[in-house]
Amino acid sequence: MKELDVVGFDFANDTVYLCEVTTHPQGALYGNSADETTNRIIKKHKWQRQYAKQYLNTFSTLRFQFWSPYVPLGRTTRALSEMQILEMIINEDYTSRVNELRDLARATRRDTGNPVFRTLQILEHLR
Repeated sequence: MKELDVVGFDFANDTVYLCEVTTHPQGALYGNSADETTNRIIKKHKWQRQYAKQYLNTFSTLRFQFWSPYVPLGRTTRALSEMQILEMIINEDYTSRVNELRDLARATRRDTGNPVFRTLQILEHLR
């Protein structure tokens, strides 16, 4: 069965985010090579597009993203950037986005009903 890592809906702006996320501590690597990694990411992206075409075609904007905290700059990042098929939220950009959530968690005390965000709130309010 194929899967989507994250699907986010921004109803106010009629936008859907479909995200592939990899959190391999040693860097984004599928298989044994940069080429295999690139091909796997592209294959997953094609699945995102098929899913969006079938189920999300009423939204005016579809955004396809690849998120990873560490992707060595090189063949994979060059290939994906040149193809312009995915927004890449990697390395420093990924860290920046997580830090935005941490800042929001630090400024928020009420339970939002999201267990991951609640964990960030607890961590950010440790004394």
